[in-house]
Amino acid sequence: MKNFLDDEYIDKALSELPKILSDEYYVKMGAAWLLAEAAVNYREKVDPLLDKIDPETAKYARQKMRDSFRVKS
Repeated sequence: MKNFLDDEYIDKALSELPKILSDEYYVKMGAAWLLAEAAVNYREKVDPLLDKIDPETAKYARQKMRDSFRVKS
Protein backbone atom coordinates (compact mmCIF):
# COMPACT_ATOMS: atom_id res chain seq x y z
CA MET A 1 0.00 0.00 0.00
CA LYS A 2 2.82 2.42 0.77
CA ASN A 3 3.92 2.25 -2.88
CA PHE A 4 0.74 4.07 -3.91
CA LEU A 5 0.32 6.54 -1.06
CA ASP A 6 2.59 9.18 -2.50
CA ASP A 7 2.11 12.34 -4.52
CA GLU A 8 2.21 10.44 -7.80
CA TYR A 9 -0.58 7.94 -7.06
CA ILE A 10 -2.69 9.30 -4.18
CA ASP A 11 -5.43 10.82 -6.35
CA LYS A 12 -5.82 7.62 -8.39
CA ALA A 13 -5.85 5.42 -5.28
CA LEU A 14 -8.48 7.53 -3.53
CA SER A 15 -10.63 7.87 -6.66
CA GLU A 16 -11.09 4.10 -6.77
CA LEU A 17 -12.59 3.83 -3.26
CA PRO A 18 -16.12 5.07 -4.05
CA LYS A 19 -16.33 2.38 -6.76
CA ILE A 20 -16.07 -0.43 -4.18
CA LEU A 21 -19.56 -1.85 -3.76
CA SER A 22 -19.14 -4.73 -1.35
CA ASP A 23 -20.88 -5.56 1.90
CA GLU A 24 -18.06 -7.85 2.99
CA TYR A 25 -16.51 -6.84 6.31
CA TYR A 26 -12.90 -7.36 5.23
CA VAL A 27 -13.37 -5.34 2.03
CA LYS A 28 -14.77 -2.44 4.05
CA MET A 29 -12.02 -2.74 6.65
CA GLY A 30 -9.36 -2.81 3.93
CA ALA A 31 -10.75 0.38 2.43
CA ALA A 32 -10.87 1.94 5.90
CA TRP A 33 -7.25 0.96 6.50
CA LEU A 34 -6.24 2.57 3.20
CA LEU A 35 -8.05 5.78 4.17
CA ALA A 36 -6.46 5.86 7.61
CA GLU A 37 -2.99 5.37 6.15
CA ALA A 38 -3.62 8.00 3.47
CA ALA A 39 -4.84 10.45 6.12
CA VAL A 40 -1.36 10.50 7.69
CA ASN A 41 -0.03 12.64 4.82
CA TYR A 42 -3.13 13.57 2.79
CA ARG A 43 -5.82 14.40 5.36
CA GLU A 44 -7.19 17.20 3.19
CA LYS A 45 -7.93 14.66 0.43
CA VAL A 46 -9.32 11.96 2.71
CA ASP A 47 -11.82 14.02 4.71
CA PRO A 48 -14.10 14.95 1.76
CA LEU A 49 -14.02 11.35 0.55
CA LEU A 50 -15.51 10.08 3.81
CA ASP A 51 -18.85 11.60 2.78
CA LYS A 52 -18.76 9.88 -0.63
CA ILE A 53 -18.24 6.29 0.51
CA ASP A 54 -20.68 4.02 2.29
CA PRO A 55 -21.35 5.04 5.90
CA GLU A 56 -20.06 1.84 7.47
CA THR A 57 -16.68 2.06 5.74
CA ALA A 58 -16.47 5.75 6.67
CA LYS A 59 -17.19 4.82 10.30
CA TYR A 60 -14.40 2.23 10.29
CA ALA A 61 -12.01 4.73 8.69
CA ARG A 62 -12.78 7.44 11.23
CA GLN A 63 -12.24 4.97 14.06
CA LYS A 64 -8.89 3.85 12.64
CA MET A 65 -7.88 7.48 12.22
CA ARG A 66 -8.83 8.27 15.84
CA ASP A 67 -6.88 5.24 17.07
CA SER A 68 -3.76 6.13 15.09
CA PHE A 69 -1.08 8.21 16.74
CA ARG A 70 0.15 9.28 13.29
CA VAL A 71 -3.04 11.04 12.07
CA LYS A 72 -3.22 14.65 13.18
CA SER A 73 -6.63 15.93 14.32
